[in-house]
Amino acid sequence: MDTGETALLHDIAHEVATLSALVAAVRVQGGLDAAAGEHMRLVEREVDLLLDLVGCCCATSGLPDEDDDVVDLRELLAEVVAGRHAASRGSVTLRPGPGMVVRTRARVLRRLVTNLVDNAVRAAGPAGRVEVELVGTDVPRVRVLDDGPG
Repeated sequence: MDTGETALLHDIAHEVATLSALVAAVRVQGGLDAAAGEHMRLVEREVDLLLDLVGCCCATSGLPDEDDDVVDLRELLAEVVAGRHAASRGSVTLRPGPGMVVRTRARVLRRLVTNLVDNAVRAAGPAGRVEVELVGTDVPRVRVLDDGPG
């Protein structure tokens, strides 16, 4: 990574850290109804993920070099679905199913699932439905279904 890219990442990290502090201030101030409080919690989590990603990139000279993590797939899917449901005018839900734990790169898996769900939300349209499902026994699979025209 050249010095221009490094400087840009440091500037982005500063702005994201400022956003994180503003979100924390709103949460501490209180006065939010339950739905707004939940949306604020989701914003805070997404900002923390972004700050972590930018920080990781600033600390390395390329892509983050990560060790595998123990990942609760159902929990990861629930977090992605909750964030996308809150941000969508349509419906984004996680179907009931088994819980599964795997060893993988959590950041990469989260990015992949988020991209799949975001694509389904766009395909379904503003009033569409997206359902995410964890299936499989030995080998877990994530299915993302939408009611879009494609």
